[in-house]
Amino acid sequence: MAWCDLTIDLLCCISSHLSIVDLVRLSVVCTSWNFTLPNYALIGIQCRPSPWLLLSNDVRETSDELTFRELTIEEEEAAVSFRRRFSSIGSHIYGRRCFGSNNGWLVTLDKIDLQPRLFNPVTKAEISLPSLFTLTVNDLGEYSFFVGCNQTFSLHHKVAIGIKPNCIYFADHSSNMLLSFVDCDIGLFDLYNDRIQYILPPYSRTNWPPSIWFTPSLS
Repeated sequence: MAWCDLTIDLLCCISSHLSIVDLVRLSVVCTSWNFTLPNYALIGIQCRPSPWLLLSNDVRETSDELTFRELTIEEEEAAVSFRRRFSSIGSHIYGRRCFGSNNGWLVTLDKIDLQPRLFNPVTKAEISLPSLFTLTVNDLGEYSFFVGCNQTFSLHHKVAIGIKPNCIYFADHSSNMLLSFVDCDIGLFDLYNDRIQYILPPYSRTNWPPSIWFTPSLS
């Protein structure tokens, strides 16, 4: 049997065990599988990735790369696991700052002409666009908040299986965009236990790109 002859049911079963990055790789195996990439939801393939954290580049990393870490739970503690690195995307990010994300798209802004764009680092699609608030929270129930340099958003822990419920995940980053290096704190505040847990130890990195939360998507 050829790969292209696999039934939709079997393809869905295989795909349900793959990460969003592996789903993209799956789509280039053959022409028939490539056709299914934009129609995963229609044929029953569900992709529910946990949020990724976009990290500032290390001094030794090139400027045409974006590095993400994926959230997970290890021994009932929040952690970051796989490192997702996307390289050779300089034409999409060179001379631009990442200011937020929504549904798999990064919001980038040109440093000179302030032209905004949407960029999906997973599919490398890009869309050109025409030229904070304070919150008091006591109980989030089954949801968790994500706050950082981008907009605040919430997720249910059963939708994103790598997160803990009733927590505020934070990515603290210096607001002074002129500094060459900044101190970053990455962690969560557990509202139920009233405690802070650091996912990554405080560290100093270059100031580009700022550490923001990103939810990968194929749309």
